Amino acid sequence: ELLRRGVGTAMPVAYFERVGDASLKQNFYLCDYVTHDFSIAQAFIAFSQGDTVFQGVSAERLYQAFAGFCQRMHASGIYFRDLSGGNILVSQQGKQLNFALIDTARLHAYPTATPHGERMADLTRAIQKLHWVGRKQFLAYYLGVSASRLGLWTLLPFYRYDLKVYLKRRIGRKGWKRLLRYIKQQRS
Repeated sequence: ELLRRGVGTAMPVAYFERVGDASLKQNFYLCDYVTHDFSIAQAFIAFSQGDTVFQGVSAERLYQAFAGFCQRMHASGIYFRDLSGGNILVSQQGKQLNFALIDTARLHAYPTATPHGERMADLTRAIQKLHWVGRKQFLAYYLGVSASRLGLWTLLPFYRYDLKVYLKRRIGRKGWKRLLRYIKQQRS
């Protein structure tokens, strides 16, 4: 579906689907290896540590190119649902930056453009490893506004996701689930 919609991904080779496998653990998808120079996560971590160029690509150039890729992906109706930095591979061909998505099992394909809420959910995961100055630059390119126009309502999903990641790292998945159950019980 990604290829049909013009979104870069690995070329499929084959899939094996066991009929009636409710666990989905006996189904397999094979694809070609994606030749790439780096992942978005690697670049964003480097930028967060103070680098302004990663493997010959400036932060601003990467933000602009990646924002354009995300806009096209979302305009084509793709809600990736696992758009983390390690699942976004980047290859350089001269001045051109090409992006390919891997680990595609969770994606949802809409018949029309991806709704705003799902777009923000994708982006919170994609740029989570990036520092806040970089996040704002990227979002300004994605949204087509100046970075100073990014208000609290635009940034709130990113703060929420940071909190979720922080809590997950501090108290673990099980602790996070217990905390949510506790909060839910208190509301009842």
